[in-house]
Amino acid sequence: MNVNQVINMVMRQVMRRLVNKGMGMGMDRVSRMGGKDAPPAADGARKAQNKGAAGNTGQRMRQANRLIRRIGRF
Repeated sequence: MNVNQVINMVMRQVMRRLVNKGMGMGMDRVSRMGGKDAPPAADGARKAQNKGAAGNTGQRMRQANRLIRRIGRF
């Protein structure tokens, strides 16, 4: 095993970790739906009505992300 192969092996591991971390952060941000980053709703009643659905969807997305991460480790 020469030096070039060792460097490539290390770089692949580092890049894999960085990409996985970035994907996880992006999915967490998307799954927050309705958090502080969301634009204000025009109708307060509509916002209150959608808040419960968005919270459940975000929770399901986070659970799915955790499951996918566990499966990806094997």
